[in-house]
Amino acid sequence: FAGILALDERHGRAAGRGWISFCYITPESRGLRCGIQLIGAAAARYKALGRKALALTVAPNNPARSTPRTT
Repeated sequence: FAGILALDERHGRAAGRGWISFCYITPESRGLRCGIQLIGAAAARYKALGRKALALTVAPNNPARSTPRTT
């Protein structure tokens, strides 16, 4: 178990967006690119539904907001 991803297929439909309503990565899975895999699964699902973009909200107190990302 690496994390949880919840999608809301109704939210954003009119605007052509897929909405990720919840994403959680377990502490021991962070830094292992599990989040990228979960987001990739969401992107594939929404692409199959004809959506052109993804949207999500990150809580202001989430440490991931200020974590530098590298590829």
